[in-house]
Amino acid sequence: MTMPWISIIIPFYNRKKLVLETIESILRQTFEQYEVLLIDDHSNEDVTFSIQNQVKNDPRFKILRRKSSVKGAPQCRNEGIKEASGEYLMFLDSDDLMSPTCLEKRMKCARENKDYDFLVFNVALFNSGTRYCDYLFSNLNTLDDLDGFIKYTGGWHTSSTIFNRNFLIENHLNFDNDALSWQDVEFHIRVILKSKNYRKFPLSIPDIFIRLHGENRISDSKWSYEKLFSRIKIYQKIQQLIATETDREYKTEFLKLYFFFLHIAGRKLKKREFLKILNFWYTHYKFKNYRTFILKKYLKILNFFSRIHFPFLGAIIYQIPKIILRNKLKYPQKKVKLNNPINLNNFFY
Repeated sequence: MTMPWISIIIPFYNRKKLVLETIESILRQTFEQYEVLLIDDHSNEDVTFSIQNQVKNDPRFKILRRKSSVKGAPQCRNEGIKEASGEYLMFLDSDDLMSPTCLEKRMKCARENKDYDFLVFNVALFNSGTRYCDYLFSNLNTLDDLDGFIKYTGGWHTSSTIFNRNFLIENHLNFDNDALSWQDVEFHIRVILKSKNYRKFPLSIPDIFIRLHGENRISDSKWSYEKLFSRIKIYQKIQQLIATETDREYKTEFLKLYFFFLHIAGRKLKKREFLKILNFWYTHYKFKNYRTFILKKYLKILNFFSRIHFPFLGAIIYQIPKIILRNKLKYPQKKVKLNNPINLNNFFY
């Protein structure tokens, strides 16, 4: 087998139908010098068997079953980094789809931009029900990418990027194994703090399609106690990463994002779970003032009325932070509307 130019790392856990679709989109690539590392996070045996059967005649595909009992995409990706042999690395989720010319175009750009540590491309979002991509994941035209990641107004998706493998290895850049949520954001912030030597392609045609699963719904499992706590911890870690005098300019931005997650915690969690998250945040938050003190009291009241189901009082309480924090506390929207939606049926069906 010819040495691959690029290694594609895909963690997977069950979801057989979606994983098989992802693999099929890779098999249709016009560029052939790649390897795919499928990191099996202890899937059911029938899922693993079906995937093995799909790729058994293609030596470019390797299935690696993790030995560790600690589950999660970060651990899988880190194992993939160790096992990869390509000059470049790329991370793909197990339900993403690649356009047939994705690797061809990205590797052409890589050859023309060899001196960069990583390159960033546009990816688009789609809903399984419609098979249409109406939005880009984010706007790559932002001038300050650290600012974009922290304020949640820019940045990029994990699959947007191809990395020079040596850059990641030499700088010990791995995913946080303990993070249950937002590990991608924290990883990319560490990456751009380590290197400004990268190039974005904001005018590139989206070549990877990110499947939406209704993750914006408050009732979704992503808002569990464990994942909310993990997000608070991740943002505490990010604050430590940028712990300079200039991080004060992000004071309001951090407060906005903390509030968003704490507000959900106050509405969704039991008292004991909520207070553990709230107290952890308040203890570690470095910019305490009258607003944070009042916010802490407000969230406790919100949690109380949410638990005893007083919708009228809850609606009134919900308006309080708009007054205290001058209407600034809202979760930003970073998606960019596509002028010409992409019909995935043209590629895959």
